[in-house]
Amino acid sequence: MRSGTFSETLIPADLDWKGNEPRSTLYDDIYFMPGSGIEESTYVFLDSNQLSERFASLSGSFNILETGFGTGLNFILTCARFQSHAKSGFLNFVSCEKHPLRLQDLKRALAPIESFSHLRPWVERLISSYPPLISGFHHCYIAPNVRLTLILGDARETLPLVQGKFQAFYLDGFAPSKNPDFWDSHILLRLSRLADSDATLATFSSAGSVQRALREAGFEVEKRPGFGAKREMIAARFKGRGDTQLSGAWTKAGEKRALVIGAGLAGCSAAFALAARGIAVTLVDEKTAESYPPEFRGIFHPALAAERTAWHRWTLAAFGYLTILLSNIRAGASFCGVFQSAPDERETQRLARAVANLPEDLVYTLSAMDASARIGVSISHNGIFFPRGGVVSPATLCDALLAASGLSVQRGIRIASLTRESTGWFARDNGSTTGRIKDRFDIVIIAAGPGTPAFGLIKAPFDIVRGQMHYLPESLLPGLKSVICHSGYLAPGTTLAAGSTYDRQDLSSAANISGQKEILQNLKSGVPDLTFVEDLMPGFVGLRIACKDRMPIIGPVEGHPGLYVSAGHGSRGILSSPLAGEIIAAHACDDPIPVESDLFAHFSNRYALRHARRNSEKGQKN
Repeated sequence: MRSGTFSETLIPADLDWKGNEPRSTLYDDIYFMPGSGIEESTYVFLDSNQLSERFASLSGSFNILETGFGTGLNFILTCARFQSHAKSGFLNFVSCEKHPLRLQDLKRALAPIESFSHLRPWVERLISSYPPLISGFHHCYIAPNVRLTLILGDARETLPLVQGKFQAFYLDGFAPSKNPDFWDSHILLRLSRLADSDATLATFSSAGSVQRALREAGFEVEKRPGFGAKREMIAARFKGRGDTQLSGAWTKAGEKRALVIGAGLAGCSAAFALAARGIAVTLVDEKTAESYPPEFRGIFHPALAAERTAWHRWTLAAFGYLTILLSNIRAGASFCGVFQSAPDERETQRLARAVANLPEDLVYTLSAMDASARIGVSISHNGIFFPRGGVVSPATLCDALLAASGLSVQRGIRIASLTRESTGWFARDNGSTTGRIKDRFDIVIIAAGPGTPAFGLIKAPFDIVRGQMHYLPESLLPGLKSVICHSGYLAPGTTLAAGSTYDRQDLSSAANISGQKEILQNLKSGVPDLTFVEDLMPGFVGLRIACKDRMPIIGPVEGHPGLYVSAGHGSRGILSSPLAGEIIAAHACDDPIPVESDLFAHFSNRYALRHARRNSEKGQKN
């Protein structure tokens, strides 16, 4: 599936500098008032949206949409205000930027405000989480209760892909006289689709065209004294248009309860994301011990395509979120880099096309000779290198997610059935005395891995796939610095992790010599110095659930309100489970969805739509 309705071309900001104060050469305009940036942003955006009072009474999520991220100053000030005034709650900050600053420019622009002790932590978090400059949505873990979704690209193309309701808007583009496209009435009309009941809006501009467009979009406009030399500014409140449906405030987070079935990566990720939003989570698993042994290590890197397919976009988004998350929780990840080998000229050309429009801080090509020098062992083929790819233990990652959210797993509980009643969801457990878990749940997430199809609620062609990997002595390939992917993978460490098979026929639980030989033969064709091992080495076998198209199913289950699924991650569970958990929690809590709406729709209900289409076609024939 080719996907995406926005341009791949992204032009970074071109700046002139006066000290550390940037000016856009493209629009011939300043990013903030010289010497008064903090005061101006606070007055125009934070105070005009009454954030102090609203944060102080917050119990659920608060969602802000900004048009014009610029230097990130508004975001940093908002985070600091949220930290100082909110006693509870969750902050979602979504911001669009057509011409993002390069990282070195961002650091320079924010250097002056690092002297403010209450702002310094947020500056550091933004800089460490700043995404590579790729068009599309970038969801960033900033703090346990703060998420930034930075949308890079033209707002006229990206705003239609935003899904959610917002309580406040910042309109902070360059002046209408300098950048008229930004203030296009169609952009402002789109805000009404995203505005929650009584949403507020603020902007430094007081232009008549902006006032008229906002009134047409359903906002009640008020002119107020501007900041500094600016005579007037606009503050507005959304009152709705005749064709607008208002969502109203969503249920307080503390009043919602969730049941997560399955304590593997998919389940722990969903539980983590829900708990961060104040949801009371019950996490159960039928196994009496963790699914993954502590020594098992898996790798993470995006799967790129020559065209911008849904899978290409998904793995890029998931990789971006995962790498930031791993940097913020104690999961013991190693960002040692991942080299993906191209075994022939056709694959070399395909990978070259795939990375052509991507920045080098994300991925770059390497010749076999350069790869050998970079990785520390002899490599037979050219390929591409992900400097932020690496290795992590799924068991340690699950433990870190649970520790960060204060959750524990109720083990040895097998959910036999789920029932939707008027007051919510109820679960029956074969092992309990009464057969019924007493709590009522507003949200149920099925993340049961191979046990997911047994519930009979998800219309998808699942396969159970057996994966086998082995631990090899480090002496077999001394000097290995990075992961090598070549018809399998080889990861460095005190032992070498070598994997993996992908078998739909043999579902046996014990590692076998034939699987080990398959793994080593595949790897040796790309890593000639790898010593072949005849004896069966220690290993691990896992059963994974995968869809026929090898893409996961994430999101609400059609026709079952409050029921969600996170399944089919296959061999990419480490990569895709964390962002999948964020998507489910966002949807369940009426938060903005952290990926493009077309991508979310594809991964949540593609099989349900195919099933409905087939039934419709059958009905027409009959």
